[in-house]
Amino acid sequence: MKRLILLGFVIAVVFAGFQQAAIPALDDETSAKMSSEQEAVLKEYEEFLDSLQQLAEQWKPTQPEAAARLEKAIAFAKDADIKDKMNTVKKLIDANEFFTAGTEGLNVQSALGRLEGILLGQEDVSIDKIKELLADTDRIKKELEEAIKANEELANLEQMKQQMEELQNLYNRQMELSNKLDNLNAQEAMVSQALSKIQQALDKQDQANKGVNAAQPNITPGEKSQTAQQQLGQSQQTQTEAQKLAEEIQKMLEEMANKPPQEGGFKEDPKNAQVQDANKKVEDAGQQMKQANEQMNTAAQKAQEAAKNDQNSQQAAQAGQQSAQQAQQSGQQAQQALQNAQQQLQQLQQQLAQEKAAAGQPSEQPKPEDLKAQQQQLKEQTEKLAKNMEKYTGKGKEAKKSTQDAAKEMNKAENALAKMAQQGQPGQPGQPGEPGKPGEPGKPGEPGKEGEQNKKDAKEAQKKAMENLEKAKEALAQAAQEIKDKYKLNELSKKQKEIADALAKLHEKAYKTAPGERDPSENLKRAQAKAKQAAKKLSDAEKQEGEKKKQQMGGAKKDQEEAKKELEDAKKKLEEELKLLQMIKALMQVEKSLTAMLKIQTEINDGTFKLGDVQLAWEDQNPGRTWDPVQTNDRASVLALKEYVSKESDLAMLAGAMSKLLGDEGKMVFPEVLDMVKDDMLTVVDQLGKNQVGADTQSVEEDIKNTLLKLLDSVSKDLETLKEKQAQQGKPGPPKPQDKKKQELLPTLAEIKMLRKMQLEINIKTEELDTGTKQRIEETNALTDISQQEKDNRIKMLEDMKLNLGKRLASKQAKVQNLVNTLIKKIEEANKQQ
Repeated sequence: MKRLILLGFVIAVVFAGFQQAAIPALDDETSAKMSSEQEAVLKEYEEFLDSLQQLAEQWKPTQPEAAARLEKAIAFAKDADIKDKMNTVKKLIDANEFFTAGTEGLNVQSALGRLEGILLGQEDVSIDKIKELLADTDRIKKELEEAIKANEELANLEQMKQQMEELQNLYNRQMELSNKLDNLNAQEAMVSQALSKIQQALDKQDQANKGVNAAQPNITPGEKSQTAQQQLGQSQQTQTEAQKLAEEIQKMLEEMANKPPQEGGFKEDPKNAQVQDANKKVEDAGQQMKQANEQMNTAAQKAQEAAKNDQNSQQAAQAGQQSAQQAQQSGQQAQQALQNAQQQLQQLQQQLAQEKAAAGQPSEQPKPEDLKAQQQQLKEQTEKLAKNMEKYTGKGKEAKKSTQDAAKEMNKAENALAKMAQQGQPGQPGQPGEPGKPGEPGKPGEPGKEGEQNKKDAKEAQKKAMENLEKAKEALAQAAQEIKDKYKLNELSKKQKEIADALAKLHEKAYKTAPGERDPSENLKRAQAKAKQAAKKLSDAEKQEGEKKKQQMGGAKKDQEEAKKELEDAKKKLEEELKLLQMIKALMQVEKSLTAMLKIQTEINDGTFKLGDVQLAWEDQNPGRTWDPVQTNDRASVLALKEYVSKESDLAMLAGAMSKLLGDEGKMVFPEVLDMVKDDMLTVVDQLGKNQVGADTQSVEEDIKNTLLKLLDSVSKDLETLKEKQAQQGKPGPPKPQDKKKQELLPTLAEIKMLRKMQLEINIKTEELDTGTKQRIEETNALTDISQQEKDNRIKMLEDMKLNLGKRLASKQAKVQNLVNTLIKKIEEANKQQ
């Protein structure tokens, strides 16, 4: 073990070289030198790892613990890619990407620090352990969320079955309402239509009979037969029209006999015999009409022969009269057959009206306002069903959309029915003719002006609504099948038990990992208990059906949700602990870097002060001339300036990298202070590059040093506070969530004190700026051993210094004021949170 400790000491020295080489420079000459040094250190690092490997092999038999630690260090070095990162730094230096090289150099420094800790037995495993716990927590939380989703989907399955029945019911009711709107009694409508056609045929037949009757006396030898011929021709045309109507009536009655009742027919209806009997009578009428037509044609031909008034005219006239009389008889028989069919259908119409009255149904058409109310109720039920599908996904989501579309179409139908109620009522149907007489049958009244269009719109919307309901039902059935295929209750029960077991192991693993109010073990213990209860209820649900099954699954879901909540609380506590440890680690790294930076900055300041003396001495010896070490061949001063520019550039990049590091960790004041320091360092880089080593540059360098001192002091105090906080985690005491929340929103006390010190320093420097410059100008004027020209030059230099310092103070004041304003907003926000 002593050899291991000794080895660790050597490693610490070597790491100092590694870490120094990790910081790049801006100067080309220095850059090349740093690249070469980085390559040499990389080679040394590789040899160092080889020596570790050899030592590990040697120590295995005699010092297994030390060998194990070396192997752990070697494994970490490989996992952290330290070698690759060193190569990256060299490449960035070669490419003159110095800022990126500086940032990557910090990563190398951090990795080497951890490697050092492992070898010295001082590594901090808490961060890795908490990250591991967080990863386990996230994994189990994801599994639990999947189990909750499976439980919800299986519960949805039962609901979907009920909803499919509701969709079918809605479809049937919409179909029924649509049929009511079209006609509550299609049979009666078809009968009325047939009666209307029969009446038209009767009118035509009566007209044809009258024409034949008028033509018969005019069939005599001579010119009167020409009149008879014309009358018979007109009657024959009318007879043809009546015959065509009879054929249409026959076709209509045949359709009535073969169509089902819902389509207005009488198929498989006892009253079908009456329809067929009426059809037979119309068929007989058609035969008589055909015969009458032929006889009219013969009579017309004979009337044409009689009109010649020759020796055959008398015989032709007698034959024509005989044919006309036969046509009249056939026409009367056809008319009687139609009247018999009419009487048959009128009796059927009266029978239908009696049946509806006996069933308690009104014989008139339904009122649009009543249909509108029914449509509105149906729409509201459909909308409610769609809302209950809100949580569905996949095919279930498609079902919801189709149900919503159905509701929209129902709304259109409702609006159309509302317009029907407002814009005109349909006329009342007429009364049927008296049985046994060729009287006028009743005629239905005409609908209102826009009623037909509104009725058409309502019908079309209802049709689309039914189509969408069918789509919704199909999609819901597919969604239910998907759930059946994807989830099984017995598998879910088994998975839930596995989650409970995993939580038990996680609780054991997390025990005492983060003590105090951030101890997650109790949350994990409660989560495990709830997960176990959920598994039991899901197992019981396998044996249940109906409402009991639903209750068990609902109870399991509640337990799952509570387990998830406990897991989230445990994760939050672990994240808080991880944040604290990472902050401590970051501040330790910054503290170490600030210490090194302060040392380098002090060297730069001392060197600049000496160069300032060199400048003053040279300019005293060379009045009126400006010091330029290159022109004066002062090689020592040139090399010193290059070295200081290079180091100050490195410090500026390191300050920027640390500002980002602390900003990422949630610090508010420290990053801004480091940015100010960085700006001052870049100012020094610029001034030293211009050979400006006088009081102005020295003043800026002194400000940098003082700020670094204050910053180091504040960071150290902040780090001490965090370590004390970490040490007190195991002590009892109730948590204060409101105070903790407020602390997360506000900067630390060390940061606030740092901000106060900066403001005080600005105030002091601002106050001294005018009086100090005035005093130095007076002292310069009082000098007697220099020329007036030299006095003027020095006074101008003092005034320029005052101007430059004033600008810098104004810039710093603006940044401090912005920080104060941000701090005030944070305090107000924190108070609101309380």
